[in-house]
Amino acid sequence: MFYIVEGQFDFWIGDMSEGVSCGAGAFICVPPDIEHAFANTGRRAGRIFGMLAPGSQNGLESFFHTMSIPITDVNEVPDLNQHVEHVQAVIADRRSKADKQ
Repeated sequence: MFYIVEGQFDFWIGDMSEGVSCGAGAFICVPPDIEHAFANTGRRAGRIFGMLAPGSQNGLESFFHTMSIPITDVNEVPDLNQHVEHVQAVIADRRSKADKQ
């Protein structure tokens, strides 16, 4: 489930060929195991609140667990206010260091 806190987003769920435009206050419910995507179509950054429920052993949380690198020091948390490319570079650097250990 997604809740649009602010901004404008297009969502695609399942085999939709065109996205559905959603603004602040909209709820979007995605059934389990259904492919989906979204894109910020607003003029500014937006905010989305996402929730996974119910959790499952093979659900998205298993992806996060598999792909994550535990943070052992609060100073290791990347600045999530940076562009996604910066955050991806920080994560890639941490993964590279973790792989060498």
